[in-house]
Amino acid sequence: MKKSKIILLGVAFLVTLGLSFTSPTQAATAGQDTATTIKMYDDVPESVQSAVDDLMDNYITDNTIDVTDASFSRPTMSAVMGGHSYSDFSKIPLVKKYLLKSGFAKSDQLQGVTFELADHRPSSADMDRTYYAGIRVLYNGKQIVWKTVKVKTPITASKSNSYTEPSNLVGTVTATHEEGKQYAPLLDTVNGKSNRSLAPGSDWYTDKFIIDKQTASMYYRVSTSEWVSERYIRPHANTNLNISAPISSKHNTYPVSSRAIAGEPLYKSNGELWDYTLPNNTRWKITSIGFDQFGVAYYQVSTDAWARADQVFY
Repeated sequence: MKKSKIILLGVAFLVTLGLSFTSPTQAATAGQDTATTIKMYDDVPESVQSAVDDLMDNYITDNTIDVTDASFSRPTMSAVMGGHSYSDFSKIPLVKKYLLKSGFAKSDQLQGVTFELADHRPSSADMDRTYYAGIRVLYNGKQIVWKTVKVKTPITASKSNSYTEPSNLVGTVTATHEEGKQYAPLLDTVNGKSNRSLAPGSDWYTDKFIIDKQTASMYYRVSTSEWVSERYIRPHANTNLNISAPISSKHNTYPVSSRAIAGEPLYKSNGELWDYTLPNNTRWKITSIGFDQFGVAYYQVSTDAWARADQVFY
């Protein structure tokens, strides 16, 4: 059995999902400031320690990651909070696409090991303006490794939102309206806030959609640079979506609290829509979590019935 060891690289302070993780010792290694790794092994079998070391040192990147989809969005990160087996952990989009390298062959040695994924997002009172993804490794419920990887700043002071590249979509959407207002507002990605809106009940041809990387909200294009949020429409089928790789959920129920007009749309795994929605102010049992190719999480509430993650759980 190896003695406890601590390895610190770069910054050793992280605030994540409302919790603070601070290393017992703070130090920096010159020239290596992209990742922070803290190891505190105590009564961990050699085989488990070897497998965790191999994974964290050789297969979890040390480099700053540039997330180009909604994998790091608040709803998706909130959806995957809590402990996961390695099998489920490796399916999470941020891990699968950006953090985990291929080739790890010791997963069968991770008995008793669980993984938690967290994030750090600067607040107005935060001195540290860096974004992080955090990986917490536990053995029999006790933390043994904590690693943070920097995330390229997704927004700036002059750019409060960022979106995925437009994806093709042919169909129509039916506008509803914003609660308390007569019309559905539009987002203008070129000229800023639009002064135009859509009348309730009107149908609009759409040819593309984008996803907000921070909120995971979907927007459908209805003119050259104007887009309507999924919150203000009754969407039609979007077969460009593919929901797959389900994992266990740490949340019990999914609350519907912001769909007072159209209800919560339910997707099939192939992007088609069910012909019913979830009423506002209802709660639904979650059976699993799936992900689309854009890094958005979905809660499964019935057989092949998936609600887009637009709630942030803490």
